[in-house]
Amino acid sequence: MADPFQIRPARLSDVPAVHAIEQEVFADPWSSQDFRDCVTSDAHFLVVAAGGTREIAGYVVALDAADEGEILNLAVAPGGRRHGLGRALVHSILEAFDRSTSRCASRTHRLGRSMPPTGSRRWVAARSITGGRRRTPSS
Repeated sequence: MADPFQIRPARLSDVPAVHAIEQEVFADPWSSQDFRDCVTSDAHFLVVAAGGTREIAGYVVALDAADEGEILNLAVAPGGRRHGLGRALVHSILEAFDRSTSRCASRTHRLGRSMPPTGSRRWVAARSITGGRRRTPSS
């Protein structure tokens, strides 16, 4: 049986679908150019493709520097919610952070228990990259 969803690095061809989710979910959406820049930068940018058609159902963008990881943006399309896609995206980003730092590579994260995980690495969830304004879901 095939996996119900697949998480993979974002491609430039994913940007229109990601941007459509962003516009649907947030009152202050990032631009398409913001997402294109993330694809071509050092950012961790993952998408989750779900269903038989493997349509993009969510995404996460994060940065990893020194001993910190920061989630900049995360969203799941309303039709894809309540299926564990957001949790899987966060778990995948935490694994990516661990892979990028050898001293943390052996630590296991258990979502839903002790977040942020203890240890030498600090995990930060960003409020926004837009001057400290809080992002709010659109109505």
